Amino acid sequence: MYKLAFIVILLLLPYRSKCQHSLTDEVWKHFHELVSLPIKEQLEGFKNLQNRCIQQKLTTDSTYTNLLFLYAGAEFSDHNIKNAISLLKDAINIAIKYPNGTPLAYLSKYLFYLAYYQAEIGELANAVRNYNKAYQLGIKKYNKWRIPSMVCQALSHIYYEIEDFQRGLSYATLGANIDKQNDDNFNLTKNIYEQCINLLRLGKTAEIVIKMDSLSNLVENYSTEIDKGTYYEFFAEVYSETGDYSAAKFWFNRALKIFKKTNSSADIGKIYINLHYLSILQNQLHLSDQYESLAFKFSNSGYHLSRFYNNKAFIYKKQKFRDSTKFYLQKALTVLPMNFKPSNVFENPKATQLKNLSQKDYAFSPLLDKAEILALDKTNKTNLKYALNTYQLLDTLVDYIRWQHQGMATKLFWREKLNSLYEQAIETAYQLNDTEKAFYFLEKSRAVLLLDQLNSHAAKNVLPQAEADKEAALRMQVSYYQNKGDPNEQLSDFLQAQAKLDEYVQDLEKRYPRYYEYKYNNHVPRLTEVQDYLANSQQSLFSYYEGKQGIYLLVVTPQKSLLKKIDSASYYSNKQELMSFFAHTNQFNQQYERYLQTSNRFYQLFLAPIKSYLTSRVIVSTSSAIIPFAALSASAQKADYLVNHYAFSYTYSARALLHQQVHPSADKAQNYFLGVAPVDYPYKSSLARLSGATKALKDNQQLFQSSLLFTNEKADKASFERQWPQAKVVQLISHAYADQENTQPLIYFADSSLSLNDIHQEQAQTQLLVLSACRTGIGKDYQGEGVFSLSRGFMGAGVPSIYSTLWDVADQDAYSLSHQILKSASKEVPLDLALQEAQVNWLRKADRSKQIPNAWAGIILLGSSNPLAPEPTQYVWLWYFLILSAMVTFGSWFWMKKRTEKKL
Repeated sequence: MYKLAFIVILLLLPYRSKCQHSLTDEVWKHFHELVSLPIKEQLEGFKNLQNRCIQQKLTTDSTYTNLLFLYAGAEFSDHNIKNAISLLKDAINIAIKYPNGTPLAYLSKYLFYLAYYQAEIGELANAVRNYNKAYQLGIKKYNKWRIPSMVCQALSHIYYEIEDFQRGLSYATLGANIDKQNDDNFNLTKNIYEQCINLLRLGKTAEIVIKMDSLSNLVENYSTEIDKGTYYEFFAEVYSETGDYSAAKFWFNRALKIFKKTNSSADIGKIYINLHYLSILQNQLHLSDQYESLAFKFSNSGYHLSRFYNNKAFIYKKQKFRDSTKFYLQKALTVLPMNFKPSNVFENPKATQLKNLSQKDYAFSPLLDKAEILALDKTNKTNLKYALNTYQLLDTLVDYIRWQHQGMATKLFWREKLNSLYEQAIETAYQLNDTEKAFYFLEKSRAVLLLDQLNSHAAKNVLPQAEADKEAALRMQVSYYQNKGDPNEQLSDFLQAQAKLDEYVQDLEKRYPRYYEYKYNNHVPRLTEVQDYLANSQQSLFSYYEGKQGIYLLVVTPQKSLLKKIDSASYYSNKQELMSFFAHTNQFNQQYERYLQTSNRFYQLFLAPIKSYLTSRVIVSTSSAIIPFAALSASAQKADYLVNHYAFSYTYSARALLHQQVHPSADKAQNYFLGVAPVDYPYKSSLARLSGATKALKDNQQLFQSSLLFTNEKADKASFERQWPQAKVVQLISHAYADQENTQPLIYFADSSLSLNDIHQEQAQTQLLVLSACRTGIGKDYQGEGVFSLSRGFMGAGVPSIYSTLWDVADQDAYSLSHQILKSASKEVPLDLALQEAQVNWLRKADRSKQIPNAWAGIILLGSSNPLAPEPTQYVWLWYFLILSAMVTFGSWFWMKKRTEKKL
C-alpha cells in the first residue's frame, strides 16, 4: 500500500527572526547541530535544550515551540509516537495561548504533524480533525511549507484506506488545484496520484487514462526513485484494467527494476504474481511457469499467495478442469491468515474466520468461483446444496465488507459488483425449488443500503452522541488498519482494532439493546413472517429479479408462495418496447393501439402466468426502474387497465416494508398537514409559473383540521427543511428534475433547489409525503440498490409512504388526482386503495383524451400502504363543545338557584 512521503523535518526548520536575543540564537544554532546527529543523541540534546529554555523562561515564543516540534520529530523517529504527540500538543497549546509568539504558519505545521503522528497509531478521528485545522490555518496566507496541499494528500489517502473513495477523490482534487496555483509540481504529482488511485477503486478507469500522460511526465521529473516504483506499478494496474496487457507488462517490469534496487521483496513478489496472471491472459504459458517459480520465491504474504492460487484456478476453469479448479480455489482460501484447514474441497471457512481477515475481498473471489463451479451441474443436488451454503457464506462476507466501507459511492460500487453472486444464488435456489432461500437472496440483492439508512435512523435516537462518536472512531480505525501497508505487518494492529470494536459493540448491546437491534439488524424475515404481515390487509407480494440467465418471479400471499422463471430475452425485448412509451409519453396519443398491444403482450408474458396467485392488492418489490403496472392492459383490443383489477404499491424490499410498520403517533405532529408551493421561480427563468398550485393546496387544506401552508416567496428551502419533519402529511407542489444518468435529482423552491444529497435523516413525524412534481420517482438506477430518486431520499430519511411521479404530469391533472387521493386518505382509506380509487374514478369521468395512461398512471405509491393515523384534532372541538355546554348548563343552574334563593 502506498505510504505518504513527507518532507524531512530537517528541511522544515523554520526561519528565525533577526531580533532574537543571544539565548535564542544559541538555541537555533543547536537545532541545526542536533538534527544531523544519530537519533539517541538527538533525544538527549533536545531534552537538555528544553531544560535550559525552561530555566531561562524562554517558553512562550516560536523558538520554544519549534524546539518541541523538532524534539517530537526525534521521538517519532525513535518510534516513541505517544511522546511525540505529547510534545506537539504542548507546542500547540503554547502557540494558541501566546498567539503573538508563534506565527499561524508554524501552528499549521504543528497541527499537520500532530495529525500525521495520530494517524500512524490509528487515532483517525483525531487525525482528521487536526488535519482540517491545519488546512484552515494554512490557507489564511501563503504557507511556505505547502501545508494545505500536504493536508489534502494525507486526508485523501486516509479516506482511500478506509474505503471512502469519493471523499478521497475530493480532497486530492482540492490539493491538485492548490498545487497548480502555486506551481508546485512535487506535490501536484502526489495529489494527482491520489486522485487516480481513488478513481481506480471507483471503477472510473476512463478518467484515469485521461490523466496518465501528465502524471507520467510529472513522475519522471518530480518524484523520488522509491516513489517511482509505486507509480509504475499503478500504471501497470490501470493498463491491466483497460485490457492493454503489453503496456501493463512494460510498466510492471519498470516497477520491478526499482523494487530490486530497493530490495523490496514483498513488492517484487507481488509484481511476479501480476506478470504470471498477465501471461495467463495472453496465453503465454511458457512465461507463466517462469513467473510462477519467481512468485513463490519472493512472496511471503498469505494474501498475495491467495491471489496467485486464484489465478491458477482461473487457468483450469478456462480449460474446464473442474476438480483442479476446486483444488486451487481451496488452496487460495487455506493460505489466507485465518487458520482454515479443510478436510475436503467442499468445506468452507467459518464466518468468524472470515471476519478476522483484514483484507476480506481476497476471500470473496475464490468463494464465488467455488460456488459457481459447484452449481454448474444442475442435476447434482448435493453439489447444488453445497453451492447454496457457499453463497450464504459469501453473503455474510459481503455484510462484513459493507460495514467496513465508509463512503456511499464505495458502497454503491461494491453493490453493483454483487449482481453475479445474487443471480447465481437465486438460480441455485430455483434449481433446488427452495422458495425460502430464493426469497432470502432476493431480499439481500436489493436496497441493503436503504435498510442500513433506516436502521441507522432508528438507532441514533436511542444512543448518546458521545457513544456514537466513539463507535464511529473505532470503526474508522479498523478500516484504516485493514488497508494500510503490508498485510502481514498490519495484521496484529488490525486484529487489536477489530477486537476493541467487537468488545465495544458487545458492550453497547448490553447497555443499549434497542440500539444494537436497530443498527445491526441484518435479519431477513422468513416467508411466514411476510405472510403474517400480508394477512392483515390481504395483500400479495410480487418480487422479481432481472438476471442474465432468466427473470425470477416470486409471489407470496397470506396462504401460499410461488417461484417461477421466465426467459430473459423475451422479457427484455418486450420491456424495452413498453418502457419507450413511458419515456416518451407523446407516443400514447400517436400510437395508442400499438401501446395496448405492447402492454398486453408484456402482461401476458409477465403477470398473466401468476394471476391466480395475486390478490386484489399487490405490493411490487424490485431493484430496477419501476414499471407502472396499473397502466398495463389485460386486453390487446380495448383498454382494460390493471388499475381496474388491482391496487398496486411499490417497495424497495420486503425488509424495508416490514421495517416501516411502526410510525410515530400522530399527536406529536405540530401541524397534521403541511402544504408547500413556490408558484414562482425568479432565480430560474426556465421554470414555468404554477398558477393553480395555491388553490390546489387550499383545496387539500380543507380536508384536514390542523394545517400550515407556505406559498410564493414563503415556500423557500429553509422553511421546508425546518417544517416538513414535524407534519404528518406533507404535499410539495413544484418543479423537479431527474434523469436516469448521473444528474443529481432536484426539486425547486422559491429561492433555491434541494438535491437528493440535501435530504438528511431527521426525527421525522411524517407518515405520508405527496411529491406533486414531475419525475420525483426516477433517478440513476444502481444495480443492486435500485433507483436513487427524490422519493428514495425521503424514504431513507424515515418517511414510510410517498406518492411520487414517474413522468411529467399535466399540472391540473396532478392537482385533481392528488385531491381525490388525499380526500380518501384523510378518511383512513389504505393508501394503495386511495390511489386506485382516484385513478378508477378518473377513468370513469374523464373524456377520451384524458384516459390514456400518461394523464393518470404516472402517480405511484412507494412504501407502506397503511392508512393514515387519525387526526387527533378532529375530536378536540367536540370535547371543547361538551365542556363549554357543561359550563353554560352549570352556570345557568347556579344563576337560577341564586335567583330562587333571593326570592325566598
